[in-house]
Amino acid sequence: MPKLTNEAVTVEPLDADATVEVLNRILHFELDGVMQQFHHRWMSRWLRPARARAITVGQLIASLTGGTSVAVGQLTDDALASSESLLAAARSHERRRTDEYRRLLELVAGRSDELEAFARAQIAAAEQNVSEQASGA
Repeated sequence: MPKLTNEAVTVEPLDADATVEVLNRILHFELDGVMQQFHHRWMSRWLRPARARAITVGQLIASLTGGTSVAVGQLTDDALASSESLLAAARSHERRRTDEYRRLLELVAGRSDELEAFARAQIAAAEQNVSEQASGA
């Protein structure tokens, strides 16, 4: 049986630099989704939430550093040739974006309740979005 002690459990402090690095990558994905929405209006119901997420991510970055450092010039502006390639690109984009939210969750779990809740909510929403796309909703 383990011995009980009155020692406090120490939690590693939040690594703000690594967190901001992941948040900047997430911001890039969200802004890319906003750009795709403008190019492909018929996909807007799946991409519409990207704008609100981009604003929230930008605010989180600003709260940690005072400003964002995403290069907007890197955002894609190429129209895709077919609906099939657009859907494939949207699925790939969603997977990569969700992977970044999972990285964020790993960095902040137990260190920042606000960021942890945000990351969990975005992962859940992404999983819901993927299931809706798969079912054709």
